[in-house]
Amino acid sequence: MVWALSRRTTRRHFILNPDEARQLEQAYWYCLGHAAQLHGVAVHAACLMSTHSHEVITDVRGELSLFLQTFHRHMALCVKAIRGWPEVIELHLQMPTALELDYGTKLTQERVAQRVKEREHRAWQESKRTGIAFVGPRRVLRQAHTKRARSYEAFGSVNPQFAAGGHRETASHAVKRLRAFNAQYDEALAAWTSGKRTVLFPRGTWWMRVHHGARCGPAP
Repeated sequence: MVWALSRRTTRRHFILNPDEARQLEQAYWYCLGHAAQLHGVAVHAACLMSTHSHEVITDVRGELSLFLQTFHRHMALCVKAIRGWPEVIELHLQMPTALELDYGTKLTQERVAQRVKEREHRAWQESKRTGIAFVGPRRVLRQAHTKRARSYEAFGSVNPQFAAGGHRETASHAVKRLRAFNAQYDEALAAWTSGKRTVLFPRGTWWMRVHHGARCGPAP
């Protein structure tokens, strides 16, 4: 399964702002590469912003939780984490299998590049229409990490759990699957706590499977 991940800084502080020596950027790629190698995760794309990061990955071995734990912990403690580690670690960006099978590597790369170009052009047009200019690399580098993003964001607004690119049917299907998983999980957990150790948890269960040896059945 392909996962689109994101993690924000506390109160939108520019904690991940780049520096002239690019140490923070290098720490990000190092921590991501190390966690991916350790937990067998295929990384398809990644992007580090001043207040958050994005990663698109495939959880090959079913260790998403451990991957996130390793990656985020080491990133948060990057200064300590880098000491004593090897100077170089390799991170290979891999094409999602489904895209490669459907379109082939070359055509997929061309289509992704075209879509990125179109999005950049739309963003440029929107900035001209609204009068909001891009900060630019020089101002970003001069920006203090103690400052915060000040663009309007409604407090307590809905934070969608699934990104479906505007496809309501896909989003609705994902919500239904999650609800079915939660219902099946709650039923299995109730049976487990009552002493029934042969109960089957739904596929995708991690903590009970890894730490308590619970059995897992098919997905709901």
